[in-house]
Amino acid sequence: ELVLSIPQEMILCPSGYIHQLTQMGPVGEQLSAAFAPLLETPDGQTTLLALALLHELALGERSRFASYVASLAQADELWHLPLCWTAEELDAALRGSHLVGRVTRLREDLESEFRGLEVDAGFARDRATFPAEWFSAERYLWAHATCSSRALSVQEETALIPQLDQVWPHICTRSDSHICTVWCRRRPLSFRSSTRP
Repeated sequence: ELVLSIPQEMILCPSGYIHQLTQMGPVGEQLSAAFAPLLETPDGQTTLLALALLHELALGERSRFASYVASLAQADELWHLPLCWTAEELDAALRGSHLVGRVTRLREDLESEFRGLEVDAGFARDRATFPAEWFSAERYLWAHATCSSRALSVQEETALIPQLDQVWPHICTRSDSHICTVWCRRRPLSFRSSTRP
């Protein structure tokens, strides 16, 4: 039984973001060349996916993902993700746990990574392409938190897949079904559910 079919152009993925950058003139072409090696690692893919999400957020209603981006929880609604907690909330909930240090280091690493992008990738020099309202350290943390809670792996690439990222946890927890995926270039991503043998 067909559960869901999603056109490939409606999948937000790192390679798609690299391709979009190439269409943004000389600066975009330079960035796509500089960012391309990030496609080779899971952490690099998450960085690119977070940037892709910020790019779509900055486009607003011009984005083909506008309704999807608008449906995403904002930072203050991601209360279940420690990355979005204040230092006080983190300490109160996890005091004495090694997780306090891990989450604090991750947050510091992501903030440092963003500062590097502002300088090295030229975000601070090209605010027309990377508006400060959307390309900020706070938004970057939000994008990473969103990706960590919603991204799926498709063909060895981390991706945000509208609609599927909302139903996937429910499908995966059903003990009487499994998912068969079909992935074809230039064809929709299809998910079928069937009873386990």
